[in-house]
Amino acid sequence: MVRKNTLILVGVFAALVLVLVLLQRSPEETPEELADFPTSPPVVSLFDFGSQTVAGLAVRNLDGNEVVMVLNEGNWSLTSASATQEETDGQRINNAVTQIATMRVLNDGAIQAAPRDLGLEFPSHEITITLSDGGVHVISVGRASVTNRGFYVIVDGGEPQLVTKSTLDQLIGLLDDPPLLPTPIPEPVDEATPEAPEAP
Repeated sequence: MVRKNTLILVGVFAALVLVLVLLQRSPEETPEELADFPTSPPVVSLFDFGSQTVAGLAVRNLDGNEVVMVLNEGNWSLTSASATQEETDGQRINNAVTQIATMRVLNDGAIQAAPRDLGLEFPSHEITITLSDGGVHVISVGRASVTNRGFYVIVDGGEPQLVTKSTLDQLIGLLDDPPLLPTPIPEPVDEATPEAPEAP
């Protein structure tokens, strides 16, 4: 009886050793095998300016209203309003330019819809971006998506794309609310009451 129990224990131990050896000899997962696991979709930006920087920005609507901003020696000027550098809110324009560089494409693949159905036959706004090397990109803005997460756009006459709405809202906002610094309010001047002349 003791010998039978010993043989059972030895068999179990041998099986455990065999499993351990097989696990150690299991080949590592190859990159192809790892690629089968689901991953987050890659982030696709609308633009890749490379080493170039944005040197000019203009926003126009269907009515012909526009706001034009030009970068000169590191400072922005609002030329459409004849505003000086001191009157222009350069920080707000810089924030908008940063948003342009990070504007994301939301559609995965081609959009199967006619431009007129996306509001792109007669775009509501047109945004012109001028780069430091003289290159120009034009964004034609259509209607918002059903989920209101993005705007349909065409860049440089290409195919329709869906991009982040918050970024375009900020750019279009430059037209509705031009980036001007608030006009300083002059401090009131205390005018002393003139003293009455002394009686002779």
